[in-house]
Amino acid sequence: MARKKPQSKPHAITFSKPVIPVLWDNDIPDNLLQAADAVFLQGGAISDLARILAPFETSAAKKIPLFLNIDLLAGLNSDEAALNYLTSAFPRITGIITTRHQLTNVAHRLGLAAIVRVFLQDSRALDRGIHIVKNNKPDALELLPGIAAAHVASDFLSLDIPILGGGLIKTAQTVESIINAGCSAVSTSKPDLWSLNLI
Repeated sequence: MARKKPQSKPHAITFSKPVIPVLWDNDIPDNLLQAADAVFLQGGAISDLARILAPFETSAAKKIPLFLNIDLLAGLNSDEAALNYLTSAFPRITGIITTRHQLTNVAHRLGLAAIVRVFLQDSRALDRGIHIVKNNKPDALELLPGIAAAHVASDFLSLDIPILGGGLIKTAQTVESIINAGCSAVSTSKPDLWSLNLI
């Protein structure tokens, strides 16, 4: 039996706004979310996912791309079977966020976008991040923590995908420094920073 060819990337991800809201539950300030280019969903359990997604079925929020961090979703493994289940049970999900770069091709084959996260603990992690992008072709790369991304984002700019900063972002000044370093956007769970999208 011939193997199915992977689809081309299903979603062109662009970030024109500086901040991507990160939600750990669905206590949502609607006006702030509607100004975002995307929303990242982190935490919770698979049994909670329908409830978490419900507010995004409304007309005001139904066009916002939703990215699910499958590494932090309790009750579901980060593997191909999990992605198959998610695409059939929760078609509202636009893409996944994961440290497991090998899932990129699986996600694309299933029509999901893939954002790969890299933790910048040392220079080897930086080289690994570049290698991951070149070999797995994710739709975006998220560098953590964000304060480290501000110092190394320029090393990734030749890769021709959006580079994001996330984690430990507490002030508007930090957001600005990360964007000025070359990142397309930052992800944060702090609602006071989401309002930067309204400026």
